[in-house]
Amino acid sequence: MKPRLKTKAEKQYDSKMLDESKDEFTKLASEFAIEFSECGGDVFYSTYQKFTNANWKYTQAMDVIKMTKVGECWDYEHGITGEFKYRDMK
Repeated sequence: MKPRLKTKAEKQYDSKMLDESKDEFTKLASEFAIEFSECGGDVFYSTYQKFTNANWKYTQAMDVIKMTKVGECWDYEHGITGEFKYRDMK
């Protein structure tokens, strides 16, 4: 498959995913900060892991929204999102 420009629906999906990941990241950052403060600098590993995963999802969503094309395989260097990302768009 030759890379093509993203459709309007794919761009809207990317925007929705960015908003959702930002909301989750913000919520978990708040929980992390509260736990850190209440525990005198200690946090449960599970809290840290949730926070780290949310950060990764948010960072990934930020990268994807900047990509302008869709292709068979991911190619970050050329701004191409893998087509499978959009197979289950809702």
